[in-house]
Amino acid sequence: MGGGKGSQTIGYHYLFSILFGIGRGPINELRMIKAADKVVWDGYACKITDVNIINKPDLFGGEKKEGGIQGLFRLLQGAKDQVLPGASGSVLLGLSGPNKVATLPNIKTMIGGNMGELRGRVCLWYDGLMSSMNPYIKQWSFRVRRTWAGWDDDDCWYQARATIYLKDGTIHAMNPAHILYECCTNRSWGRGLARTKLGPSWVYAADKFCEEGLGLCLVWYRREGIQDFIQLVCDHAGCVIYQDRETGLIEIKLLRADYVTADLPHFQKGSGLISIKEDDSGSSDAIADEIIVSGVDPITNQKIEGRAHNLAVRHSRDGSASVAKKYEGLPTLDLCNRVAARDLNVGSGGIRKFDVILDRAGFKLHPGAVFRISDPARGIMNLVLRAGEIDDGNMLDGRIRIKAVSDVFGLPDTTWITPVENTWTPPSADAVAATDERLFELGYRDIYLRTTKDQADSVPAADSYMGSLVGRPSVTNTQYRLISRAEGESGWANSGTFYFTANATLGVDISATATTFTVTDVEDFEEANSDLVGDSLLIGEERMRIESYDPDTLTFTVTRGVLDTWPAAHTAGDRVWLPDDDYGADGKVYAAGETVEAKALSRSTSQELPEDDAALMSLELSGRVARPYPPAGVKVNGVSIYGVLDEGTGEPVITWVERNRLTQADQLVGFFEPTMAAEAGTTYRIRFYDTPTSTPEIATYDGITSGWTYSSSDQTIDGTDTRGSVWAELVAVRDGLESWNPTRFRVVLKTGYGYEYGYNYGGA
Repeated sequence: MGGGKGSQTIGYHYLFSILFGIGRGPINELRMIKAADKVVWDGYACKITDVNIINKPDLFGGEKKEGGIQGLFRLLQGAKDQVLPGASGSVLLGLSGPNKVATLPNIKTMIGGNMGELRGRVCLWYDGLMSSMNPYIKQWSFRVRRTWAGWDDDDCWYQARATIYLKDGTIHAMNPAHILYECCTNRSWGRGLARTKLGPSWVYAADKFCEEGLGLCLVWYRREGIQDFIQLVCDHAGCVIYQDRETGLIEIKLLRADYVTADLPHFQKGSGLISIKEDDSGSSDAIADEIIVSGVDPITNQKIEGRAHNLAVRHSRDGSASVAKKYEGLPTLDLCNRVAARDLNVGSGGIRKFDVILDRAGFKLHPGAVFRISDPARGIMNLVLRAGEIDDGNMLDGRIRIKAVSDVFGLPDTTWITPVENTWTPPSADAVAATDERLFELGYRDIYLRTTKDQADSVPAADSYMGSLVGRPSVTNTQYRLISRAEGESGWANSGTFYFTANATLGVDISATATTFTVTDVEDFEEANSDLVGDSLLIGEERMRIESYDPDTLTFTVTRGVLDTWPAAHTAGDRVWLPDDDYGADGKVYAAGETVEAKALSRSTSQELPEDDAALMSLELSGRVARPYPPAGVKVNGVSIYGVLDEGTGEPVITWVERNRLTQADQLVGFFEPTMAAEAGTTYRIRFYDTPTSTPEIATYDGITSGWTYSSSDQTIDGTDTRGSVWAELVAVRDGLESWNPTRFRVVLKTGYGYEYGYNYGGA
């Protein structure tokens, strides 16, 4: 803060290095990092050579609360030939926060001791800010994708079908056939079978799962054995794995209606069927009329639930019975609904259970196999059964005992559930292009607030910095990634991820001297209401100081023309920005006169706006930081330039009060407030013009140090003595630099009806 007040230590920033172990590797990519369920980083990381930036110093409330996260990280894939990299170069993270410039250190040097290359496991090496005020760091979580990466010998089986894309490609699920195939063949953690031991049914299964869109997002923590995990995947996918009795190969069988009934093995008395007995244990009283299947959305990590109902069963008895099932690998609501319908069919009242005894003609049957039986004496003409548990008997007893059920195991293509009418339409989770956005040039105070006074004071004359203001385009869009470049450059540079800026719409026309106004369409003010007083507000190019804000009437009271800006009239519909807390910046140094271009790529929880869909913003820079502040309180003949025009004396006297960016520091001093001593070496320059927009100037007067009179002799020399008025431009000058963005005002030279006719009384 300015004003020369001393500082007091109230807490500490906590910066250190940390190595996270994520799991076995390699993986396809790291997609997201969260801490305390807040998004820390959202992008795509897969190469060990990439140094990734996290720039969220205010994620947990900034210095006033628990700080944030700001630093660098590498993703260590754990490849079999991995060699840990050395330290990175110096990287600019942002213009704010305690870790604006960082270097990712050498892992081995930091950890020390005899350390390997971390092969075979995915790790994340981070260095930087972890929290502020609180020494206990938040819990981190990682969203990763792995489908074809990290296979045994880096050789993914049937890679074209390994990934199943769901929800318009935002979810990369793994094919259940590939999960099971890897469980069977991986030599490090699986069963270690040779691939030649797996039969041709696996290709059909992989194709079928892709056709159904049945992909899984599942983590195996190895709390259970490999066989239990295989069974878990089979339960999700509706399939069984068995050994073919003829070939000895391991095959997979999908529990689907993928057969022609006439082609099924047929057993009857005299041709394989010894006996059949119906199992009556499945009483209708125990049958569920509702199945609730829960999965997990891998993007939000939130529970999702699908339901299926059997109204006929519910109506056949008094009351209802629901069964809840967890399938945590199901990543979408559609799959939860379809699996719920599948399981409801399996447990419905129409299913019949049988104990079937066959002779050795049934030797080829396996768990999951479909076959037919006929027993006219029992009224069974052609019953299709699905084999479950099979007992092959022994050398003395050649009978084959099969527990079977009538076949209802097919996964439906869709579910026919009449939803409860709901008039609420959930907001789209798509990344949406911002409609309210702009670039602005950072001034002295902007740099001062985010660095130090010494750094702000030492910015060279020509150095210029860009800032971005972007309004939230949708409630589900949480941040935006800024990309920028100098005009003429071909490639875009990633400039970091930023929060949207609180903003509103000006509700009424306001003059240059109005100090109260209303706004409409407020956006993100709920984050700003706690401490708006004393902050700056931006409309057009004018900064104002907020004196009060009434959230009930949406009314601001302000002080006009602070910092290096002049009061100006504004029109209803203009954008009102609150830039102090949230604006983007690429941190690059540009030269005065250079034009910078930028795009804001909005981000939702699931996607980022493509570059081609973002509007191009551009801004010509002028070295604003080092420029002296302009004069304020400008008057002509003792009357404010924003007041009623003076009748004129022929020799108007122009006066002003001084401003000083160095002593004002972060303070917002208004245009109409008292003077303060200007920077050393400051003089003033006055230029005269024919109109508010004409060029070139009529005359220029330099080296002025205080109030100045436009004498009759000077008017004669300039040729303005015959005019009723001219337009003046008053700027401060220091070390050859003029104050930023001067405003023209009218100066009356002569009066009388012929001169005054048509003057715009009441304003400059």
